[in-house]
Amino acid sequence: MADETGLFIYGVVPADVEATPDAAGVGDPPGEVAVIRHGDLGALVSEVPLEAPLGRSADLRAYQELLDGTAAVAPVLPVRFGTVVTGPDAVIDLLRPHHDRFAAALAEYEGRVQYVVHGRFDERTLLRGVLDENPTAAGLAEQVRGRPEAASREPRIRLGELISQAVELRREAENRRLLDATAEYVVSAQPRPPSHELDAAHLALLVDADQEAALVDALEEYAQHRGGLLRLRLLGPLAPYDFVSAHQLAGWPVDLLWALLTLPYAPVRGLTAVVAVVAREAESRQRNPVNVRRELEELDAAAAAGELSAEERDRAEQRVLDRLTGGAGRAGARARPARRGPAREGGARDDRRRRPGSTA
Repeated sequence: MADETGLFIYGVVPADVEATPDAAGVGDPPGEVAVIRHGDLGALVSEVPLEAPLGRSADLRAYQELLDGTAAVAPVLPVRFGTVVTGPDAVIDLLRPHHDRFAAALAEYEGRVQYVVHGRFDERTLLRGVLDENPTAAGLAEQVRGRPEAASREPRIRLGELISQAVELRREAENRRLLDATAEYVVSAQPRPPSHELDAAHLALLVDADQEAALVDALEEYAQHRGGLLRLRLLGPLAPYDFVSAHQLAGWPVDLLWALLTLPYAPVRGLTAVVAVVAREAESRQRNPVNVRRELEELDAAAAAGELSAEERDRAEQRVLDRLTGGAGRAGARARPARRGPAREGGARDDRRRRPGSTA
């Protein structure tokens, strides 16, 4: 078993995508990224030892960096983190039944990327506004001011409820305001649930590449206009994690890999050939890589704001990844993007676009 390897699948791409020579995958040392093709499709993969656990924060970051770098030059359908199969034939067996659906989705997302906009209220400004607008809340604040917590428990609870309700209403209004401000520049928007009690807005935006600069300008103007009330953070360009995935399109259940792991020689859910799967996958909302990514974004934001030290952020990131994979981790290298190459098997283009800074 020590010498056996499997293929870690990152995402589904058009067949003309090639990995750049310096692209690096998960693992320590990082795996060499390759593309396995079937018809108009390709799958970004790298070899991983079967005995090595996948659970380092560097692994998820390498996975995300490779997908995000690829999204800058070509459409990509993310495959859930931790999807590992036995070899090239197993990859093709996963692609073949869904070829046309994957190809149509790739065509739809050609030239589009995701951005994430995250706004957080300034606490003092927010509370002052709530008390100015709500006489009942202002009265309760006077009642509890300077009194011991035990002696003012009931008014404190009521004040907390009123503030929470007011923040929720402001959050809904801020999301609508932000959607209105960016509507002409985005193809689609996906609201995200708040990750902090002071969250003002949290949106995933799908954007055409030729609208990226206009979107950034609109958000800068919005941030300046709302600067006294909230801080705005923009993350991107990213792969379209919040809008599409190979698992979603194929109808693969969340526990597909667990099913194949326990019954390695039985067809599962419409697969047209036997696929022996040798690694685990997230099996609940808590382990969903989209949600994990959001948590990592929150940790990065907290570190940037000085709320966490770099060491505290790294430890927290590892706890998130351990929950996803059940493993323990070490530091490691990051991945680099892919490029577009000559068309294959009647596939798409030969423009060989690359993310800025990459090499041929």
